Amino acid sequence: MSVLITGGTGFIGSRVARVLLSKDRSVVCLDYAPNAQRFADLGNESRLAVVQGDTAHMDDLVAAIREHGIRRIIHLAALLPPVTEDEPRLAMRINVMGATNVFEAAARLGVERVVYASSVAVFDDQEYYGDRPVNEDDEVHPYIIYGHTKVMNEVVGRRYTERFGLDTRALRPASVFGYGRTTGRSAEVSRIICGAAIDGKFTSTQSPKQTSSLIHVDDIVEMFARLCLADGLERGTYVSGGTTASLEEIAAMVVKHLPDAEISFPEGVDLYPNLQKSDGSHLARDIKYQFPDIESRIGETIDEARLDNGMTPLSRSS
Repeated sequence: MSVLITGGTGFIGSRVARVLLSKDRSVVCLDYAPNAQRFADLGNESRLAVVQGDTAHMDDLVAAIREHGIRRIIHLAALLPPVTEDEPRLAMRINVMGATNVFEAAARLGVERVVYASSVAVFDDQEYYGDRPVNEDDEVHPYIIYGHTKVMNEVVGRRYTERFGLDTRALRPASVFGYGRTTGRSAEVSRIICGAAIDGKFTSTQSPKQTSSLIHVDDIVEMFARLCLADGLERGTYVSGGTTASLEEIAAMVVKHLPDAEISFPEGVDLYPNLQKSDGSHLARDIKYQFPDIESRIGETIDEARLDNGMTPLSRSS
């Protein structure tokens, strides 16, 4: 089976590609600005192709699907805040038109399934729902343009399922962290962990009380891969679930791994609206996956950052 990943050389997409290769699938990574160096260690892997393409251009998608005999698609290409909020027209072009083109090309060419990235940004601030985890059955009520683009993706995806029989599955990830996460407001968690891992210190620009529902990149990658390949899925839309933690709690966990790390926060910084509690139990049941505890994932992120910068990982320290 050949799988097309849009945004395939990005932070999440490149890792999804590796997981699918490990499951003996052929993978095509389509990216607007492809970074083939992400796969340099794989050598001449015959089952992997990296191609330049723009999801806002239908011809690019059609060519990739036809040339490589694509059977399933994982659509990850999108803009994140603050770019979506600063450039609404570009957000509509990439996030809305791009996803619609993916659905249209897939329906035209007989692709079996499209799994695509939505977001917990389709929901409102936690206060809107009260002090409880939010799941797929809760009302969507986005407060930023990015969230509205993801709601539109879900509306259009459902229409392609209902009208054209295309199997579409939306995954609403919580805030993703991990080594290599650099864009988006919620990347602060990754910056704290990796800054402390590499430099021994980090000064945050956000409130220590800023709280999110968090999930490690390797867990969200496994979820996308399993949704792409699994049989017997019961829902068209899934919430990833995540661990609720504030930035100061993340910092405390980092210091457990790196006792000499210095992490500081500013005073008087406002909190931004955010979903803090998400319930991924439906997804866990359908794809049979439970993610590890966040403290162990923070340790793995520290090791990955240190190794990539020529430093000794924690597991090898005396």
